[in-house]
Amino acid sequence: MDTGSEIFIKRRKNKSYKILPVTEHDTLLSKEEYFAKFERGLQNIKEGKGKKMTIEQVNELLGIWTS
Repeated sequence: MDTGSEIFIKRRKNKSYKILPVTEHDTLLSKEEYFAKFERGLQNIKEGKGKKMTIEQVNELLGIWTS
């Protein structure tokens, strides 16, 4: 029976992984839905509704730190 528990996998000394159950708040898109959203995003940019960001700003937004 699925209890919705998280699963941890430990490999070697410093390698660990976590498997989480998909929840109602997670978004799973079909290929068609993905491309429809992509096209809407492009249309928004053409209409001036987008925001320009540098790669550094995107990395910061996503929590990606590069050296």
